[in-house]
Amino acid sequence: MVARPRRVLLTGATGLLGAHLLEELLAQTDAHVVCLVRAGSADLGRARVREVRARYHMEESPDARWSVVAADLAEALPELGFGDVDAVVHAGAGVNWLARYDAVRGANVLGTEALLRLAASGAGTAFHHVSTISTAPLAGDERSFLSFDEAAAGSGYALSKWVAECEVRSAQTEGAPVFVHRPGLVTGHHRRGIGNPSDFVHRYLRACRQYGVYLDRPEHLDMTPVDYVARGIVAAVLDPTHAPAVTHLCNVHTSPSFAAAGKAVAGSDARGLDYEAFRQAAVLPPESPLRALASYFPPGHFGLGSGPWPDAKTRAWLGARGVACPVVDEEVLARYGAALGESLP
Repeated sequence: MVARPRRVLLTGATGLLGAHLLEELLAQTDAHVVCLVRAGSADLGRARVREVRARYHMEESPDARWSVVAADLAEALPELGFGDVDAVVHAGAGVNWLARYDAVRGANVLGTEALLRLAASGAGTAFHHVSTISTAPLAGDERSFLSFDEAAAGSGYALSKWVAECEVRSAQTEGAPVFVHRPGLVTGHHRRGIGNPSDFVHRYLRACRQYGVYLDRPEHLDMTPVDYVARGIVAAVLDPTHAPAVTHLCNVHTSPSFAAAGKAVAGSDARGLDYEAFRQAAVLPPESPLRALASYFPPGHFGLGSGPWPDAKTRAWLGARGVACPVVDEEVLARYGAALGESLP
């Protein structure tokens, strides 16, 4: 393994986390980053990456520092040639919490298997797999793993990530230089505020703002700024000899409650509602940002509280390298709210 990678393969560069991983890799290394992008051509893929970086208000970077290979994780990957790739950062996935397992198996399971095989063909190529905190139980530590029955009880997407992580963990046990990173619910950059408009947290906050109400519940709403997740993963890329085999990149200590987050973004005049009233006012209307996720708000039962997951070993390792999760306070929530306002109808 190479401590300072010269060439990195990155998947998922057009997503929220992938775009910030590209930003961190360009800022913290001298490596050339090859982005695997689903597109009709390399030029179209480069245009997609540029568009996403502009959306997140990122500075332009020299074209010579990064390139694009057009490929789809759900289909046969091209012969990429891993001889000169020092590290793979696999952040690409088919993200759809409502999809059946077979609909996302191609991108999330078969794509991961293909990349693992390609990485194994290189000479000591480190493989950094971005999984999800939903593969982790609340008990134990970062190495703990849900049972199949527990994973199968969740969404098809969550199960696909669990199966993919099984493949990665199998490679770990065989001695391959493989690392698993489990992010929590990733939110916008703590300074720029811009997040993914399709994710759960963004939809919840937007619904609160749109209807002037919030869910008056004390349960923890995991909000992990994307810059922390990206810095944590890149720290492992830069120090594979000492990096933990599994990291938990979630915001255990400063994430707000559903009530606090919704109230901060919706404004001082917003009304706190109990669960059923919130469903009726902000989830079930056809134009609601949460309408697509209505199945996660079943009548009569609130079950969306998350965490806290064990992350003490991750925090200690990253803290020794100057990486800490930003506090999600009223100032950060205000930035999230300002960014939401730009996208409201």
